[in-house]
Amino acid sequence: MEKQKPASTWRNWLKPNRIVPLLTILVAGGTGILSIFNLVKISPVEGIIISLLALLAIDGLTERLSILEKIESQLASNTIGENLRSRSQLLSPAEIASSASEIAFIGVSGIAIFINNLSFFEQKILSGCKLRFILLDPNCSSMQTWNLLSKVKTTETDINTALELLKGLLSVEKAKGKCEIRLSRVYMPYGMFISNPHKDNGLMNVEFYTYKTTFSDRPHIQLSRTHHQQWFDFYVKQFEEMWSDSQKWTP
Repeated sequence: MEKQKPASTWRNWLKPNRIVPLLTILVAGGTGILSIFNLVKISPVEGIIISLLALLAIDGLTERLSILEKIESQLASNTIGENLRSRSQLLSPAEIASSASEIAFIGVSGIAIFINNLSFFEQKILSGCKLRFILLDPNCSSMQTWNLLSKVKTTETDINTALELLKGLLSVEKAKGKCEIRLSRVYMPYGMFISNPHKDNGLMNVEFYTYKTTFSDRPHIQLSRTHHQQWFDFYVKQFEEMWSDSQKWTP
């Protein structure tokens, strides 16, 4: 294995974008050495020109190597999939929407989010926040497809439980905000929790629905309008289209 390293090193050096400056340096250096031993006669002007060419070639090669190192360093730091996270690595709804004036959610049941954050949602409605939730209609034909996709077989029960939990948000006393719930007859290939979907400080968690996995094992991403405006706006538009196509739910 050690005998192959020099060959590999030479192959790394002898790349097309390095050949011209390397040849220039070799020719200039060789000419200079030959002139020292009087094997080649060059005038002072020619010597200056050759030296300048050698310096330019060295500078060009150094610049190319520096740029290449920066590119390789960036690629190494941006590992494929590094932005994907598990649910435990996400900011919680209370953290992501602590100062939100509007919260939007779309998911199949959202049971874990609603059980763990119901009091938070109540506080947000009292302070004037607008809540919009979309769940999968437990009586639609898409339930059968979801059950084939999902590892958990209690989704229909989870949706009905979530609706019971959310029922109280529709009638919070002295609420300055508002809660709306809609049911969809289709489900997205992902779920979303969005804080301030139409403001510059918008944030969101996106959960991808993968085959036969529990929610703790699914991949997630976090997006902000500040840093990911294109995809943030894409997902917000998706939410709004599904909101328009979904049916209002009333207890």
